Amino acid sequence: MKRAWQWTSAASIVTAIVGAASSLTSRNTRKFTSENHVDARTVSGALRTALHAALERTKPLLASHGIFNMSASEHVGLDQRTRVMVQIVGSKSQLAVD
Repeated sequence: MKRAWQWTSAASIVTAIVGAASSLTSRNTRKFTSENHVDARTVSGALRTALHAALERTKPLLASHGIFNMSASEHVGLDQRTRVMVQIVGSKSQLAVD
């Protein structure tokens, strides 16, 4: 479960960055929504290279579920200082207890 959670975190960052880059290349400024996002699996060329470089320079990226510090050797970016696990109890989330 831990790996799936980490992968989801990284995937959400990639989707957000690619979507932001996509909106920067269009003439009109629009809000990032599920209708105008770019699928990261289809990106190629200069945007792919720029995205790769931008992800490795991400320091620090504050997110709702941790602080990300990416590098060439660390693509997940989360460390133990800010990582938390939550539980869904009923329909509400709470910090998981060891």
